[in-house]
Amino acid sequence: MYLQARRPPRFVFTIPLFVACTATQSPVMGATESTANATSATETDGSIDLPTDPTLSSLTTSTSSTSSTSSTSSATATTTATAGSTSMAGICGDFVVDPGEDCDLGTDNRDDGPCTLDCKGAVCGDGKIWADVEACDLAGDNSEDYAGCSPLCQLNPRCGDAIVDVPLEQCDAGPANGSAESGENSVPCTTGCRWDARLAFLTSALYDADLGGLDGADQKCRTLGKAAGVLRWETLRAWISSGEVGPLDRFVLVPAKPYVLPTGERIADSLGDLVLDGPGDGIRVDEAGKPLPPSRVWTNTSVVGGPYSPVEHCSDWDSTMPGLGARVGFSHLPHQPEDQWKTWQEDKQWTSFMGWQCVELARLYCFEQ
Repeated sequence: MYLQARRPPRFVFTIPLFVACTATQSPVMGATESTANATSATETDGSIDLPTDPTLSSLTTSTSSTSSTSSTSSATATTTATAGSTSMAGICGDFVVDPGEDCDLGTDNRDDGPCTLDCKGAVCGDGKIWADVEACDLAGDNSEDYAGCSPLCQLNPRCGDAIVDVPLEQCDAGPANGSAESGENSVPCTTGCRWDARLAFLTSALYDADLGGLDGADQKCRTLGKAAGVLRWETLRAWISSGEVGPLDRFVLVPAKPYVLPTGERIADSLGDLVLDGPGDGIRVDEAGKPLPPSRVWTNTSVVGGPYSPVEHCSDWDSTMPGLGARVGFSHLPHQPEDQWKTWQEDKQWTSFMGWQCVELARLYCFEQ
């Protein structure tokens, strides 16, 4: 067969195939249909299969690939456009109160303001202190406890508020706590709201002379002191002497500290000052700071702080047997008449005043150590 006579039909046949592929909406389907049509045409006209033209094959594949990519890109663009039309989630701080937000002040959101950094309205109990509205906020730990934060987010009574909260505090000078400053006839208040001194008081209770010895007298002071909230109640000792042992043998001498009544009144600068000059206007209030009337006090203690009598001490403060007696002091006197008060002061009658029957009643002086 003369081959050149068949080339023109082959060339003419290829062009419609290329155009058909290009015009087809689906590149894959178009290529398949074109191939099927070409096969059908060959079978119909009875011609033999022709060698595949590499150029045509490459062109068809490239066209299909390009069309497929174009279609994919179109789908992607559509998806992107659809996604772009979706509303964005709200952001705290955008000045818009979105679902789940109580408020949104934008750049004015802050944890010490009315709208927090989480876009939540400030409330007592959220653990954040709202400036100028709340004084504190301990969240779930808010309570009525001393020194705590109240359920209303205000400070509860505490040391440093310049208010004496009895029995938890002996004093409260506010900002002056711990400064060593004190008023006239007073003593400094520590940062723990305790007197920077040793406490002294007159017992609210009256006792006969069967005290249980010196230790029993001390225990009576401690029982009353503990009930009144005295911080160092376990150190309390009675100002009382046996036949051989007196306060100077039993009291702590150093470091020297002033003595103060529960009311804050200074009565002596030290133990030595107490012995030399006495307790000022007298020890005249009880363990709770309540005023007491002038009273007899079991002591058997001389004006120099030692035992007054080696025998007159109610059998070492263990008996109320009739006929036995002991020395008592007198707690205080009013300044008028003046001569009586001066006699009481100069003769140190606070510790040594007169003899008293052991069966009778009297009070005790108690001192912190």
